[in-house]
Amino acid sequence: MMETKKLRQADFITSILLILFGTWVLIEAFQMPMKGTYGGVKNAWYVSPALMPLIIGGSVLLLGIVLLMTAIRSGGASDCIQSIRSYTPKTNIQIERFAAIVLAFVVLVYLFIPRVDFFLSIWFFLSYLIIAFYSDSHKILRRLTLFYAVISIIFLILFCCGLAENLNSGFKYSTDVVALISILLFHGYAIKMSMGSIELKKKYLLSAVISIIVPLILAPVFRFALLVPLPNEGGIIDLMSLIYYSVR
Repeated sequence: MMETKKLRQADFITSILLILFGTWVLIEAFQMPMKGTYGGVKNAWYVSPALMPLIIGGSVLLLGIVLLMTAIRSGGASDCIQSIRSYTPKTNIQIERFAAIVLAFVVLVYLFIPRVDFFLSIWFFLSYLIIAFYSDSHKILRRLTLFYAVISIIFLILFCCGLAENLNSGFKYSTDVVALISILLFHGYAIKMSMGSIELKKKYLLSAVISIIVPLILAPVFRFALLVPLPNEGGIIDLMSLIYYSVR
C-alpha cells in the first residue's frame, strides 16, 4: 500500500495534469461554433458539438482544481516539490505513475477518440486508469500500463498502415470488434492479477463497474438527450441508436 504522504504527492502531480488537460479541452471547445444557421436551419447552443467537450473539459478542470487544493492543504504540494529537488533513483515510482497518466490521456485523445467507437474509447480509458491506480499496487500499475501500451501500439499500426481501413471495408465495425476484444482481454488480465487477494478483488469489481457505468450514462445522454454528435459513432453507438429508435 502506498503511504499517505506519497499519495498526496501523487495527487498534486495528477491535479496539475488534469488542470492542463481540462484547460486544453476548453480552449479547443471554444473554437467550435456554439450556434448558427446551416442550410437554412438555425441550431441552438444545446445541440452544438462544442457542448460535450465544454462539459468534459470544465469537469476535468474543476476536479483538477479541487484535487490541487486538497494536495496543498495536506502538504502534498510542498512534499512533491521537495521530492523533485532531492530526486534520487528511488523516486522512479512517481515517474512511472506520471508516465501512466500521460499515456492514458494521449492515447485517448489522439488515437482512440477520433477512430474508435466513443463508448469503447471511454470504457477502455476508464478501465485502465481506474483499475491501475485504485489497486494501489505498483506491480499492477506497471503491468497494466505495459498491457495498455502494447494494445495502443497495435492500434497505431492498424491505423497508420491502413490495415484498419482494409478490415472495415470487409466489415464496418471490425476496428470496434478489435477494441472490444482488447478491453475484455484487459479486464481478464486485471482479474488474473487480483486473484488471491480479497481486497484487490473488491477494488477490481468496483473499478470495473464504474468504468462501464460512466460511458453507459454519458454516451446516451449526449447522443439522444442533448442530440450532440459524438466524435466517433461506431458499433456500440449504432447499436444504442437502433435500440433507442426501436423502443421510442
